[in-house]
Amino acid sequence: MSISSILKIISGERTGIFASIIRFGLRCFTPFYRFAIWSRNRQFDSGSRKIKSVDAKVISIGNITTGGTGKTPMVVWVCQLLQQHQAKVGIVSRGYGAEQTGVQNDEAMELESRLPGVPHEQDPDRVAAAKRCVKKHSVDVIVLDDGFQHRRLGRDLDIVLIDATNPFGYDHLIPRGLLREPVSSLKRCDAVVVTRCNRVDSDRIEEIRNRIQRETSSPIALSRTRAVALIQHDDQQVALSEAHAGRWFAFSAIGNPGSFENSLRELGFELAGSQRFRDHHSFTKAELSEMALAATASEADRLVCTHKDLVKVGSNAIEGLPVYALKIELEVFEGREALEALVLGK
Repeated sequence: MSISSILKIISGERTGIFASIIRFGLRCFTPFYRFAIWSRNRQFDSGSRKIKSVDAKVISIGNITTGGTGKTPMVVWVCQLLQQHQAKVGIVSRGYGAEQTGVQNDEAMELESRLPGVPHEQDPDRVAAAKRCVKKHSVDVIVLDDGFQHRRLGRDLDIVLIDATNPFGYDHLIPRGLLREPVSSLKRCDAVVVTRCNRVDSDRIEEIRNRIQRETSSPIALSRTRAVALIQHDDQQVALSEAHAGRWFAFSAIGNPGSFENSLRELGFELAGSQRFRDHHSFTKAELSEMALAATASEADRLVCTHKDLVKVGSNAIEGLPVYALKIELEVFEGREALEALVLGK
């Protein structure tokens, strides 16, 4: 069963007896996951599991749901803010897939492209990675990517991202829903940033804000992402007006492919078709060739993907079809001053 099929079931979009049976089965496993999360958090809260510190300030960027919530643009935003104020910053992340391949994963390659010169240590043991980052690169501040659930590494600031298009994971914990931990866990955070606010109306934003405020008194910022250009692997950039030329075939290996494809349509891309891969998927040459053939069959004359996917493609073209990525920037349009004050205050 594909990921998109599972999402249709757990969201309730798919109806019928079969979908209801699947939802009931998933709900039966949720109490075990809930207990595991409760037990783990209680150990850290009580001090029975120790929190480790390092000789640098630590700012965590995380979320409470699975899937993409815009962490990478937020990591870039925080790092650039710190650099503007002369802080020496490094990034620490788990590095999904890197432990098997021994090389950087897609997120690390994208961050290296967007933040040249910023050291990035990847390790499932985030404490060890943070210590290496301090020792090897003498950083002042560590930005911990996807760190809200990784409580073993102490942090000075916890920023949690909430995706406005699916803020609370269908209101169920994994596996029945997409919540990695209960919404009440927001009480641990120091700030909440609602992402992709441009994808919902103002009434929905207020509903989300009210729900967050029931769980935490921490400041809430609103953000949106905006495409600023199209970019190729060799860093050549073309104006977004190029989106209106020709027919495009979209592909992605990210946590929220639907959001990416909707963004393309809103920008005026004429999509002849699309292909989705699992998050963090490493493309083989055969897969890329097959995809290019599918694009040609759909009468597309160019390919478009995310920046995270482009760094894995490693070329300006696939089987003769030019490939571009959207260059995305994060804009905090409400609560920016308070958020900046929190980051710089640390």
